[in-house]
Amino acid sequence: MKQRFNSIPILLFSALSGFLGLGLQLWQNITGIDAEGLLMPEHPATYLLLGLTVFVLMILYYLTTGIPQDIRYNDLAQNRNYSMIGSISGAVGIAATLLLGSFSPSFTYLCIAGIVLLLWQTYVQRDKSLRFWASCAVTVFMLLVPLSQYPKWCVETQMPRYAYPLLATLAILLAAYHRAEGELGVPHSKRLVFFHSLAIYFGITCASTELGFLTAGMALWCAADLLRLQSVVHIRLPLPETVAKCIRTLSDAGYPAYAVGGCVRDTQLGEPVQDYDLCTSATPDQIAEIFSQYHLIRAGEKHGTVGVVIDGTVYEITTFRSEGEYKDNRHPDWVSFVDDLETDLARRDFTVNAMAYSPVTGLQDPWGGTEDLKKRILRTVGDPEQRFEEDALRILRGVRFSIRYGLTPDAKTSKAMVQFAPLMDHLARERVFDELCKILKLCTARDLLRFRPIFLQVIPELKPSVDFQQRTHHHAYDVFTHTAYVVENTPEELALRWAALLHDIGKPDAFTQDEDGRGHFYGHADISAEKADAILLRLKAPTALREKVVFLIKNHMLSLPADPAVLRRRLSQHGEDNLKALIQLQKADYAGKGVTDAMPPFVMVESIIRNILTEAHCLHIRDLAVNGNDLMNLGFPESKLLGEGLAYLLDCVLDEKLPNERASLLRAAADYLQERTSIE
Repeated sequence: MKQRFNSIPILLFSALSGFLGLGLQLWQNITGIDAEGLLMPEHPATYLLLGLTVFVLMILYYLTTGIPQDIRYNDLAQNRNYSMIGSISGAVGIAATLLLGSFSPSFTYLCIAGIVLLLWQTYVQRDKSLRFWASCAVTVFMLLVPLSQYPKWCVETQMPRYAYPLLATLAILLAAYHRAEGELGVPHSKRLVFFHSLAIYFGITCASTELGFLTAGMALWCAADLLRLQSVVHIRLPLPETVAKCIRTLSDAGYPAYAVGGCVRDTQLGEPVQDYDLCTSATPDQIAEIFSQYHLIRAGEKHGTVGVVIDGTVYEITTFRSEGEYKDNRHPDWVSFVDDLETDLARRDFTVNAMAYSPVTGLQDPWGGTEDLKKRILRTVGDPEQRFEEDALRILRGVRFSIRYGLTPDAKTSKAMVQFAPLMDHLARERVFDELCKILKLCTARDLLRFRPIFLQVIPELKPSVDFQQRTHHHAYDVFTHTAYVVENTPEELALRWAALLHDIGKPDAFTQDEDGRGHFYGHADISAEKADAILLRLKAPTALREKVVFLIKNHMLSLPADPAVLRRRLSQHGEDNLKALIQLQKADYAGKGVTDAMPPFVMVESIIRNILTEAHCLHIRDLAVNGNDLMNLGFPESKLLGEGLAYLLDCVLDEKLPNERASLLRAAADYLQERTSIE
């Protein structure tokens, strides 16, 4: 993606234009055409010279700027400074023109009005709507300037004297017109840049005329305005046809519409897009009217969202919004609809999420999200402290985006994430759990270590493990660092990742030292399992997930020798899925030690388990060649003894004392019944 427009070539072009103006004066001296004769019919070479000037102007324009697909006014802090400098320069130029020239009262009053308008612009920079009206007023002023001098030119036949000032004024007029529309958000791309540049050229060229200070000052106003422009690069994002159709339908109805947020980010990165969020200036009622032929879901209408069902898929379209203060660190006090995309993007969390795209108008990126993606930087939209204070969940989202997309928070963002981490205590536990699940499936040991303060805030039970030295030759790292490496080495399965994160959380409580100073952690698996259960209950984790995590932690020290008999019994006790997950956790636990201890026989254990499962060994009571009815036919009462008899037969099969054959099992069951009856 090539950046095809910026202010540096324009400034270079302006300087070249000034030299072109000097060249024009030299041409007049060489050819003998004086200033009084310029533009007179008896000097046709003058017209040729002006045509050549415009031609060279266009060539320089295209060579220095390329052909920008689209441009817009940026919204950076320097934006207001540039406008203020330009407006003050214009006001000073008008004032100097009045002081150094003799003009009619009407022209004087008009210039005073222009000074007031330009100074007013320096006052209203913070209000976009006022800036627009100020630009419109300056446009009207620039229209009246040449008209006010028209009688003087006609009566005194001074057209040659005012030719360049007239051209400069007209160029500035057109620049001001396009500037006014640009403030409204409808830039004219090449025309806007061209007329600004033309105004600068003529403003420099006619600096020695009677209106020179006026045109020079207004040219500086245009130059400062060019500095406020930034490129809107048209990227062909591969939007689904239905999404593009929704955007075009809204745009054709007169309401700008965009795909916004994560779908734009992921598309630029070449990532698969899960869903498309659309935003528009249309209100919910207007959206409903435009898509009245489709089934609509209006449950979120009060928040500005209308769901449009097309071919069985729901596309959520939301009105541009602005928000009030966040008193609960999660939800705004109020939401209001606006008709400005930039205002809507300004309320979002990170620059990489504050981008919008339309196949009609291209990429809208006022906060520089595209550049941040290139540089792999994570920045908030605006002040990071304000963003995180508004919604503390953004801290965890920032961690997730950093991990998933390989971004590094900039210094201000990183500092604010840690500073405002305590605000996450006020968040709904379900939201925290959901974000943690997404993070855990992505993170590496490095991620856990670099965002450690964030993890410790949401799971404070991890704090004692930080820098807790294990004092054993079996471990090279402290408990938390070991935990981080275990998480990294587990498969991206949620239960395994949670088990890895919490498997040693009880070690500090279980720590003891022998007389040789070696550390021991007897019973830490049970303590860790108990703590993990409490943590997942607090986070409102699903019951099935919580129970599996607790099982894995409780048994992560379970011995799994390469012994078929033992492994058959483990499979019978815990099931295939649990045992395989337990092996994965133990492998990750070993990999996270940081030492070269003798590796347990994981490969052989997994091979034996595969053979057991392939050979369809009897592992459960349901796999026995006999059932409860068979035993009752032998005389077993329908009581506890029946279950004990079946369990006895399973143990015999697992220990390979009996084959899983009906006749052998019935004989053993009869002997067991006789033995139990005689005892009782």
